[in-house]
Amino acid sequence: MEKDKIILKDGTELEINQGGNTGMAVISFNSLEEFVLTAKKLTPANLEQYQLLNHAGLVAANPENKECRSVGLDLTWDDASKITAVKAAFQIADVDMVAKAIKELQAGQEVQDGAITELADVIGGAE
Repeated sequence: MEKDKIILKDGTELEINQGGNTGMAVISFNSLEEFVLTAKKLTPANLEQYQLLNHAGLVAANPENKECRSVGLDLTWDDASKITAVKAAFQIADVDMVAKAIKELQAGQEVQDGAITELADVIGGAE
């Protein structure tokens, strides 16, 4: 059975069991290591703009400005206490655009402050 997919901004394709467009994406993994590698891909930059494809490969949605807020894990162990399966439910939510704009303004202000200080040093050294 074909699964729905998320295609992140960097081109990474993730097969999802369910969700995707509901604010929760459930993905199955064979190991914790595989989960960690995927979780590291769910960065704000990769969720800034991505695609959801349905099981037929058709674009179902083009979400923008999202972030992974939390993740819940369901682990399966074998008789030898080895983890044999990981099911992760990633909570995907809207980015707080006001907070994002404030951070960008603060970063720009720091650059501007540095430039003003350098200019003052240059002008002060010319006297």
